[in-house]
Amino acid sequence: IYNNLLTPEQHAMKYDQEQTTHEQEELVKVQLSIDNLLRYNAIVGMTETFSQSMKIFEHALGHIVTSTRKEEEARAMFSRYIGEEVSRNVSKRKGISTGSVLKELNKDEEFMAIFREFVKYEQMIVDFAMDMHQK
Repeated sequence: IYNNLLTPEQHAMKYDQEQTTHEQEELVKVQLSIDNLLRYNAIVGMTETFSQSMKIFEHALGHIVTSTRKEEEARAMFSRYIGEEVSRNVSKRKGISTGSVLKELNKDEEFMAIFREFVKYEQMIVDFAMDMHQK
């Protein structure tokens, strides 16, 4: 996730492989990503709060329309998503939800420990972005 939040210059940064561990390099990238969210006044949309995210986007993008007709078109587009109940991610073939898969995976503590370690840096950014979104 942080690769999408780094500037081209930050992507190009080189680290001294003898002085920097992979984990230290990842933590630097996470911190840079979080800093960029704040520095560049990023608009954060979260799929967990889709309707609220659409309200944020509508507010942020509302000032760029150039005519009443375009403003009405923009409002109509956003109104399709604002206030709607967001559907759960469910397979059309078997009716298996993402939540049910996660519930099953959580039963395997050894796997989940490995999984959480694998996504810990992305989770740091998501947690920060979610906090930012809720303020």
